[in-house]
Amino acid sequence: MSTLNGSIAHAKREIWTDPDSADDLETLGILVSKHCEWDIGKMAKVIHAALEDSNYHTLNGRITTVIGEYQHGIDNMPNPFEKEDT
Repeated sequence: MSTLNGSIAHAKREIWTDPDSADDLETLGILVSKHCEWDIGKMAKVIHAALEDSNYHTLNGRITTVIGEYQHGIDNMPNPFEKEDT
């Protein structure tokens, strides 16, 4: 855990204007988001692993369902930049 704590401490100095008042968990969340390249599927995998490791199986199932529904909605949205066939 010391490597993770060191990474969080380093990131706090890089991310926040006032690193002394920054929250470690929020900083970790930003690191995860950046590591996942802001991809909801990758972030969902992290959330899934954390909840399963903590034995929050029911909550994990509900969150997995919500994220799946969100992704399905995004995948089925029309692309406003594509030309329509005429």
